[in-house]
Amino acid sequence: MKRFYFQQIQRSGDFVTLDSDESRHVSVVLRQVAGDEVELFDGSGCYYRARIESVGKTVQTRILEKRTEKQDTSPQLWLALADLKGKKLDLVIQKSTELGVHTLLPFFSCRSQGRKTSERKQTLRARRRKIVESACKQCGRLTLMDIIDDLSFEQMIERTSNMDDCLKLMLWEKEHQHSFEQLRSQLVKKRVLLMVGPEGGFSEAEVNVARGSGWQTIGMGKRILRAETAAISAVTIAQFQLGGL
Repeated sequence: MKRFYFQQIQRSGDFVTLDSDESRHVSVVLRQVAGDEVELFDGSGCYYRARIESVGKTVQTRILEKRTEKQDTSPQLWLALADLKGKKLDLVIQKSTELGVHTLLPFFSCRSQGRKTSERKQTLRARRRKIVESACKQCGRLTLMDIIDDLSFEQMIERTSNMDDCLKLMLWEKEHQHSFEQLRSQLVKKRVLLMVGPEGGFSEAEVNVARGSGWQTIGMGKRILRAETAAISAVTIAQFQLGGL
């Protein structure tokens, strides 16, 4: 059954009017018609069995049944990621959503190759949210991944400094003593934060600041990975260790 996203503002009683993008997907791409059943989700953890009532410029559906899934009890996984250039960040947003990351914190480090975009915050939020929505539809996730507005390295450190019952892990290519395998016994916190640097890596000063704020450096073996590869690999390993995969 095909799945479509909606916001609660689009709902009136048992009726949901899909937005223009989703309506086009229903009518033009999938060529579905009135009477077809679809699945709807609103990003809150619930999903709905619904029937298409009418197809036009917008598609109206009627909710037939509300469903919920068993709550995930594994620790939340957060990802702090140095901003990436081009569409690399879009790729990490997509894959992080699919892999179950709870919150993404993009930040600018001193060696970030990405540039602070001139795109307005509202437009940037909307574009990133669309990537998250699309990834949720594809993988069956019922809650949207949160994305914090871009921060500086210092702001990110400050924002995460007072998080209680949290394991904070900073990926660093010069760390050869600590790895995910050695830290398995510590992955029992309510929340795990991963920090991944830019293509040029973290500066020594940034590593020292992070360590002073409770971050523990870990390595990922002998290979030097691209930033987007490191982020996706680290999330996958952490989720496996946490029981999220």
